[in-house]
Amino acid sequence: MAWYHKHKYVENPLEYDALKADDELINYDKELVKLLYWVESGSAIIIKGPSGSGKTRLAKEIIFRFRGKGKLVYIKGSKINKDFNVYNVLMKNQNFIKKFFGLIPKNIILIIDDAQSLTSRAYKKIQYFFDQDNILSVVFLTRNHKELEMPLSLQDRIGSKIIKTSPLTKRQAMMLVKERLYNPFLSEKNIRDVQKRSGDFQNFLNNLEIVAKYMVEKDLKSCNINTIKKALRRVHNDLV
Repeated sequence: MAWYHKHKYVENPLEYDALKADDELINYDKELVKLLYWVESGSAIIIKGPSGSGKTRLAKEIIFRFRGKGKLVYIKGSKINKDFNVYNVLMKNQNFIKKFFGLIPKNIILIIDDAQSLTSRAYKKIQYFFDQDNILSVVFLTRNHKELEMPLSLQDRIGSKIIKTSPLTKRQAMMLVKERLYNPFLSEKNIRDVQKRSGDFQNFLNNLEIVAKYMVEKDLKSCNINTIKKALRRVHNDLV
């Protein structure tokens, strides 16, 4: 039994996956309007910012708005490697006839997470399919756009179409966690104590899950600062 089933959650409320989570999109209303307009009008766009700052959450809004069979492709950074094949990506989810005859679809919206993993060759291929109208819009998610090995011609196509996300404030992170824990097993003080020992939002969620698993393992009904210290210290020692 998973630890969260013990607390009557169907799914892990502390999982760090912005595509699965229903977290509120905080403070990006104006950016979202601009982003959706750029995508619909046909653009190359960059969303840049640190881990846990809302990049993938913004991408989820694009997916929600423009989803449709064969019309949008989202690629996770974990699936990007040196053999990244843009043609295969565009043919993903296409019907049998198009695949059989190798007919590349038109007006695909392509979203690439962790775009810093792409090679310069992959960027050139993306630009080629973009110029051929197979790609309507492409959105690159990255920590820092200066890390991207894209050709100058593609950079020129992007121009000023760059959206910058910022790390969540401590207050915003607390608000999202409390929203997720609708059936709380940790007090607000417990959550704040974990937050003090965490970095970004991803690290915050990971540490909360470490404490939650520790409580289930030890069959603890409540939590205090010593519980938190023991749980986090044990994981740290295992990593050393």
